[in-house]
This record gives sequence, C-alpha cells and structure tokens, in this order.
Amino acid sequence: MLATLDNGLNVTGTCSNALVSVTVETASGALTFEGSGLVGKNAGGSTSTTFPVAVNGGSTGVGFNVGPNYGHLDVIGRDKALGGKLAHIDAGAVWSDTGCRFWGAVTPTT
Repeated sequence: MLATLDNGLNVTGTCSNALVSVTVETASGALTFEGSGLVGKNAGGSTSTTFPVAVNGGSTGVGFNVGPNYGHLDVIGRDKALGGKLAHIDAGAVWSDTGCRFWGAVTPTT
C-alpha cells in the first residue's frame, strides 16, 4: 500500500516477475470509483503510450502495469458512494532487475 486516502481510495504499487504496477482503487472494492486523468507507460526503448481514463462507476479504479520498464498516472478520483472530495493522485513506478521504485504525491481538493 502506497497511500490510504480519506475519500475511500487506496493507492497500491506491486513489483514482481519483471512487472510493476500502480493502481488507484476503492478501498471497499466496490464498483464506485469516479475519476479521470492520464495514464502513461513505457514498455522499453522509445515505445511509450499515454491514454486518457474517465470512469463514473462500474469499476473499482484505474492504473497501469508494465514490464520491465516504467509507468505513470496523473488522475483525480474518489469513491462516489462516500460522496467525498476528489483527490489528485500523481504516481509512478519503474521496474529493474534489482527491484522496483515508486514515487508520487496526493493532493486533496478543496
């Protein structure tokens, strides 16, 4: 667990078998994630992909998995069932054969 947010979301990072991932999901596991933003990942060399995400329920969250390289997400989100404020989540990860590194920042909205 990278962060537990007071608006019902968890930010999680995992590292295994040449794969690194970061997810922003509802802490309850309910299909009530609400948010949008950008997710980018690099699968090696100059092959980078960036794509928009927009979710208004029907999913537990957003994220990426990539290996053996790096990814990044920049989203706002909340668990809409709780009706709390959105949070801005900016998180990334890089995989290497010596382990993974994670970084990020969470900014609550006003």
